[in-house]
Amino acid sequence: MKTILSIFLLLTIGCKSTAQQIIYQSFKSEVLKEKRDIWICLPPHFQAEQEYPILYMMDGQNLLYDSLAYAGTWQIRSKLQELHKEGLDLIIVAVANAGSGKGRSKEYSWFKSEGNPSGKGAAFLRFMCEELIPQLESNYQISSGKRGIMGSSLGGLISAEALIEFADTFQLGGIFSPSFWFNPETLEERYLSRIQPNQKMYLVIGENEGGGIPMADDQRKATEILAKYLSSDHLKATVFADGEHKEWFWAREFVGAVKFLYN
Repeated sequence: MKTILSIFLLLTIGCKSTAQQIIYQSFKSEVLKEKRDIWICLPPHFQAEQEYPILYMMDGQNLLYDSLAYAGTWQIRSKLQELHKEGLDLIIVAVANAGSGKGRSKEYSWFKSEGNPSGKGAAFLRFMCEELIPQLESNYQISSGKRGIMGSSLGGLISAEALIEFADTFQLGGIFSPSFWFNPETLEERYLSRIQPNQKMYLVIGENEGGGIPMADDQRKATEILAKYLSSDHLKATVFADGEHKEWFWAREFVGAVKFLYN
């Protein structure tokens, strides 16, 4: 596996092109017992010897290519260009989910959700922390303390849980329209109080998320608890009146979240 990744990197790094580069890999996981698609998005003017912060993003199918996305993408390629113009470069790793439906809900939830396929988040995060991250980052210069995780909906839920359960691995978290209702245990103070003061979290949600679930209220509850343990420099939560449970909304708020987390 490392040989395959190294071939991709040699092809990419050996070229001094200023064009944005995206590397695709089918990553074989012993923990998940399957291969998982990932896309490594390098910033414009990438230099192999330079240190970069890194961001791991959930639902990789919905980030880059319309042909793979269900309802539009986060437009990550153009967002990297926008961030570059503002002087912020980072590596983004888009990690595909297990497929819509049961597979996704199983691995994007740490706790069991009654009546739903769920509770396999520990295995998914072990795949991330024990397999993917060590192997991938051995090929790059990664800035210390600048590793983030980001996702939306159930992807936002598992990203929040990753900050709690793997605080030594993830320092930064972008939590978009999190499905706290799926794992209500994550809204308890005894759980959220495990956040570390050196970690940063950016939460964003819309008032029009739909589905009859008070998701904005859940975020407000989480924010109220987290504010006891994180300073204002390390916690930001926003609620937008026009925000919906859709990719266009998350794409719009992506740059602001990254700037808060990484600056």
